Amino acid sequence: LCAACTNVVPRSDAESAAAGSYHLRSPDGRLTLTLFLVDGRLFYRAALGAERLIEKSALGLVIEGAAEDADWEVERSSRRVVDEVWTPVWGKQRTVRNHAQELTLELVRGEATLRRLHVVVRAYDEGVAIRYVLPEPEGAEREPLGLRGELTEFCLAGDGAAWSYNGEHRPRGPERLSESDGVRKVPLLVQS
Repeated sequence: LCAACTNVVPRSDAESAAAGSYHLRSPDGRLTLTLFLVDGRLFYRAALGAERLIEKSALGLVIEGAAEDADWEVERSSRRVVDEVWTPVWGKQRTVRNHAQELTLELVRGEATLRRLHVVVRAYDEGVAIRYVLPEPEGAEREPLGLRGELTEFCLAGDGAAWSYNGEHRPRGPERLSESDGVRKVPLLVQS
């Protein structure tokens, strides 16, 4: 486990910004997501209670002509509660509740190619969601951006049992993460 990791949860966004990290808890309070900058790069980790699920893992996009070792700073953060119900076209449930705590980090940097990036994260009772938003530039038309990839990592803690998609064949698994013989397709389900 990461010795530099802490489970301290600041009481406010001001304290989080001063500490260089932002914490988000699921509605039931059991799942904690922590986002933080290290040398201008954004990382996250996740825990369920005292159990670390995801160790320090990178977040970000790879844009044509933009540096990957981004020099990001948090310009603003905002939070909101998501609590809505939607009706699926088919499925086992007549309605689905979408209930989460949401944190948006508005990142800025001096580079001309990609100056702004919003990272929107949600903590649900059942898991987390991460979304990248490229906001429209103020007062100008956006130049087309070439998305080459993403930097998102999932450095899973422990050695859980995993099941993964296997094309048209039966899903792979269960297999221990340490016994995996290569790259797995998504979705990947890991039992910790």
